[in-house]
Amino acid sequence: MLDGTPDQRPPVELVDSKTAASIVGSLAKGILYICLTICICFGLSNCSLDSGTVAKCETACAGSNGIREVSIYSCRCNDPDPGNNSIFISP
Repeated sequence: MLDGTPDQRPPVELVDSKTAASIVGSLAKGILYICLTICICFGLSNCSLDSGTVAKCETACAGSNGIREVSIYSCRCNDPDPGNNSIFISP
């Protein structure tokens, strides 16, 4: 070895091939199951907004500066126009 002759011993295997295949297969199945679970959750979730909800929100926000945010749970209007009350505008 140190004198230039090749090593006659076979290489040491840290993990045999059956164990390695089993580990790789288990990891692949785990990743597949996680991906399928995420896809199913996205498919089952219902995040759609109907036009009636948006129309109700527009009606409710008619006195302000319009709609800030609409979700299936809430409607938030913009703050009313304060005019030119900015601290950067001189009177």
